[in-house]
Amino acid sequence: MPRCKRLFEHTGCDAIMIGRGALGNPWIFKKVITYLREGIIIEDPLPQEKIDLAITHLEMMYKFKGQRGVIEMRKHISWYLKGLKNATSIRDMINRIEGKEEIIELLESYKGLYKIIVLILLTNIKDAQIMKLPLERISVGFS
Repeated sequence: MPRCKRLFEHTGCDAIMIGRGALGNPWIFKKVITYLREGIIIEDPLPQEKIDLAITHLEMMYKFKGQRGVIEMRKHISWYLKGLKNATSIRDMINRIEGKEEIIELLESYKGLYKIIVLILLTNIKDAQIMKLPLERISVGFS
């Protein structure tokens, strides 16, 4: 976000182009606008929120384009999941599924994985604090 502000200040431009940075990252617009107006950096959404938005997007595409929208959404869902744990295997499965409900079911299951990861991480942090371990040594154990 600071880079966007520097562009405006350095070049005096009227606008900036975000382009491919918005693929699977539609909240980037709000993040940029908030930073430019208020100087506040908004945190990225949680993995569960990204998955929820992917499901909403899938449902909207299905309503708009029918089955063709489900096929088109595969690449968008991949962008939403980019950088999340175990996303590669989930993307591979999604690219083989043709039904909207099956994709939603898979995404909901994947979202449940993150709830488990958070619980494990919180438990590990609590244990680490009791044992006075540095937090950077805590590992969830998923790759």
